[in-house]
Amino acid sequence: MTNLRHLDIRDTHISEMPPQLCQLTKLVVLTDFYVGKQNSSSIAELGPLDHLQGELCVWNLENIVGPSDAIEANLKGKRLIDKLELRWNPPLEHDSLCEHNNVLEHLRPSTNLKDLGIYFFPGVRFPNWLGDHCFSNLSTLSLTRGRYCTELPPLGQLQSLKELSISGCDRIVTVGPELYGNCSSSKKAFASLQKLKISKMTQLQLLMPPTDGGKCQAFPLLRELHMEDCPKLKRILPDYCLPSLTVLETTGRVDSFPRAPSIYVFRFADSSRLEKSPTGLYKLEVKGFSYTMDTLLKALEGLGCSDSTLQSVVVDGCNEIQCFPSGRFENLSHLVVRDCLHFEECFCGDGEGSLASLHSLRILQCHIFFAFPEGGLAAPNLRVLELHDTTALELLPKHMHSLLPSLVELRLLSCTKLKSFPEGGLPSTIEKLEILWCHELESSPEGGFPPI
Repeated sequence: MTNLRHLDIRDTHISEMPPQLCQLTKLVVLTDFYVGKQNSSSIAELGPLDHLQGELCVWNLENIVGPSDAIEANLKGKRLIDKLELRWNPPLEHDSLCEHNNVLEHLRPSTNLKDLGIYFFPGVRFPNWLGDHCFSNLSTLSLTRGRYCTELPPLGQLQSLKELSISGCDRIVTVGPELYGNCSSSKKAFASLQKLKISKMTQLQLLMPPTDGGKCQAFPLLRELHMEDCPKLKRILPDYCLPSLTVLETTGRVDSFPRAPSIYVFRFADSSRLEKSPTGLYKLEVKGFSYTMDTLLKALEGLGCSDSTLQSVVVDGCNEIQCFPSGRFENLSHLVVRDCLHFEECFCGDGEGSLASLHSLRILQCHIFFAFPEGGLAAPNLRVLELHDTTALELLPKHMHSLLPSLVELRLLSCTKLKSFPEGGLPSTIEKLEILWCHELESSPEGGFPPI
């Protein structure tokens, strides 16, 4: 066995490692290491395995007796390890927290590491090495469920970090200057960060920027900011801190959002996702919105967002929205309305706006939806029409054969009250027709089905 080079034990239920693992000095791949209790499977057995490379996950770190074993593991000398996960198992006794601080301090990995995850760390302070600028190759970092930690390490000093996820650190109230570390105008904090996700932070109230003479010296390349399940959060980074931001996703209600031409966000949504182009907002996703469509439109206007630039809109679980207006969104290409309990009508109102840009229309799980525009759905470039669980709909759009001359795909699923096809039949352009669970539909379309 001393010549064993590859040991893959992922997704197993073992609680301790094979005896005398330290003798497998030629081992190159070791996917997982389970720290045993008392004298079994000491983490010190990793010490002689200097040729390990690739990924390594170390489990049951609560079983480490003291920092001396952590030192003997010599993770710092494992220079070929690219990805490392360090995992504890909750719950843990509060009186051992300081000991876990010392353990993690001595589990410092190699500076060649690219991906690091720390899970359920039971200490009160993250280690001093986490955030050290010497980790110049680290591109992905996850800190999950550090429930006793009250502040974050200086992660802004990690100049190659591209993705950062912080979750479940319940005692952190404010994220401030300590996160950014010692950076300057020539070496900005989070210089390479492209995606930041902060979630399940039950006490977090403020996410503060670093400042230098009123100018932010951080996040020059940040493209995505996800703030999820932070119920006490009141303020996040200002717009001047986010020159490259294209996606902002939030849950809950935040009093102060970025507000500038560089980023667009919907202020009142319980959950929103927006994307922008250099000329303005082009993709909007709103979920769990608890106001009317008029309120949504006014909010967009208040943020300086022109609905004329919108190309894609997804409205999901917005129970107060009753219809989608006509006369707006002249460049709209894709529209999805899903699971909106009071959505009754599509393209309502007095506007006469063209739907010439509309390519895809999906109305899903809107059980009381019953009507299209009175004169028919005039969308000359519409290619996909899907109606799914629209159980109150009895009639398809009028004059489909003439008003939808580009329709390629028609899907009718669980439209249980749909009785007939419209006068004139279906467009001859249809290539895919799917009709399922439409129990009241009896007759075929006038003129038969479109030719193959």
